[in-house]
Amino acid sequence: MGSPHDSMGRIGHVMLRAGTAAEVNRAADEAMRSVTVESATRW
Repeated sequence: MGSPHDSMGRIGHVMLRAGTAAEVNRAADEAMRSVTVESATRW
């Protein structure tokens, strides 16, 4: 993952809370479906 200051290693954090593990999994699925990550190489 790299160091905490390495933006190439981390794109963010998502913390979820729900009544059951299944509810958290559904919320995580929804959150990840809404994220788009684009990267470009700087060589």
